[in-house]
Amino acid sequence: MLFATAFATCRTVQSRSRACRAQVRPGAPRRSHVASPTSKHTGSLRLLPQVSKRSFVRLPFGPIGACAYVASVGVSTAWDIPLIVLVSCAVAATVYAPASSRRVLPLTGTVLLFLGITAASVLMSSDAAQSLRLSAPLVPAALLFFLIGDRFETVGHTRSLYLTFSLVSLGLSCWLLWNAWLDGWVSPNVWAQHAGTPLLVVGNDVTFLAVVAPLSLALIYGHPRRAIAAISGLSILFTVCVIGLFLSRGALLALVVSLGCASALIRPRLAIACGALLLGVTVVVDAALGFPLASKFAAAWTSELPRVSLWQQAWSTFLDSPWVGHGPYTVTYIAADQRESMRWAHNLYLDALVGQGLVGFAALLLLLGSAVSQAWATHRVAQGDVRTLNAAALAALSGFCVAALYEISFLRLWAVVSLFALLGLISHLADIARSQRTAP
Repeated sequence: MLFATAFATCRTVQSRSRACRAQVRPGAPRRSHVASPTSKHTGSLRLLPQVSKRSFVRLPFGPIGACAYVASVGVSTAWDIPLIVLVSCAVAATVYAPASSRRVLPLTGTVLLFLGITAASVLMSSDAAQSLRLSAPLVPAALLFFLIGDRFETVGHTRSLYLTFSLVSLGLSCWLLWNAWLDGWVSPNVWAQHAGTPLLVVGNDVTFLAVVAPLSLALIYGHPRRAIAAISGLSILFTVCVIGLFLSRGALLALVVSLGCASALIRPRLAIACGALLLGVTVVVDAALGFPLASKFAAAWTSELPRVSLWQQAWSTFLDSPWVGHGPYTVTYIAADQRESMRWAHNLYLDALVGQGLVGFAALLLLLGSAVSQAWATHRVAQGDVRTLNAAALAALSGFCVAALYEISFLRLWAVVSLFALLGLISHLADIARSQRTAP
């Protein structure tokens, strides 16, 4: 594209030069049409740097940085290449952005409030160094939010990020299934660790695949006859297979909630068919494995859930410092079988209460509540592709909020990245919907 633009511009300049030479004043000496070899392309060569600079400035640094970060954040590297790319694109998008394109995002206030309270909690933590180290992923996630919300310009940019999430989900699912095939029937935690990606620490981290599944569904609805729909459909299918193989009840519940909400919001008549198809695929996968997932669900009703003891410990710890908390991730919980200790309570809301007290808990609820409210308001007024893409973001956020009750923690990189990406998408789509309403 760059060389084509330069070539077209050079041809235009040469044509205009010939036209000017043809219009010679009467009595003026005519110049020879034979140019010297050294000066034949002088004008074109001088124009190339200007065209190159102009084309570079017009590059969509926001979508490039966001998609590159999401696509590579799960790859382990000696240098944090995804973060370097994200920061570089954010700087370029800010420097070369026209002043007229800068705007205030709908969720900026609540995001800044949450980040500010988190920073204050880290400073007042009983172990500030540890809280700072474990809360560090919030920094690139916040940058991702502003890059998506402020530097995305069109619906096509949104689709590109949705497709990136779908490709990441499909690639991660295939990689997990391949590792499970190589390792044989062992613990899902072993499969997750052998995957070698920072996105997965334990087997239940496949909840990430369930949370982003509605983004693939929106692409299927928007491009039913294209390769994009095939990729998105395979992403959802492999997600169901991975969840069934990893025996993750929480991931399955999040998948049902997220895809169910997306189907109901995009096309209500499709919700029942989508739910039946999802249930059928899950039963087939579980039956092929000998119904281990169904047995795990049945065991939950006949015995005490292991997470209950963690929640009781977290609640008791919260009561010791109810207002400002003890600092993010400074408390260690002991599992019911006394064989494992962890720094998260398998409940994002209890983590906020323990680490940041009622102040941080209120900031988290305000952040999630304002995002859901904004997405719902956009859903009521948006039309066409904006409505479909916004419905998928709202459904994904709903699945995230439900999974936060029993699994999600900000210690997980995927949880931080997916949440702030969804916040940025909701802000961006709200801005587009507002522009559609005000357009003549």
